[in-house]
Amino acid sequence: MIITTERLRYLVTVAEQGSFSSAARLLGVSNSAVNKTIQSLEEDLELSLFVRQHGKRPTLTDAGKAMYFQGLDILPKLIRMEQHALTLSQGIESSLNI
Repeated sequence: MIITTERLRYLVTVAEQGSFSSAARLLGVSNSAVNKTIQSLEEDLELSLFVRQHGKRPTLTDAGKAMYFQGLDILPKLIRMEQHALTLSQGIESSLNI
């Protein structure tokens, strides 16, 4: 598991909020959950996505910026796909139209 909707959502939210704790509040999860998710993503990708300095806001690395901008394009599509799958599974929509 490298890139998931959750991981991408956390990456984008941290980048936009400028802090892990602000992202956690917005996402409704613990600060620890956001930190662990981003660290796990970085380990799986073998890339540093954020520069972390104690007392300063995290900033995106060049790799992090690339992932962030790709995430801005991909994330809304993934969310729509998940929502559509949910409506199909609940019988709200009876077929998938392509």
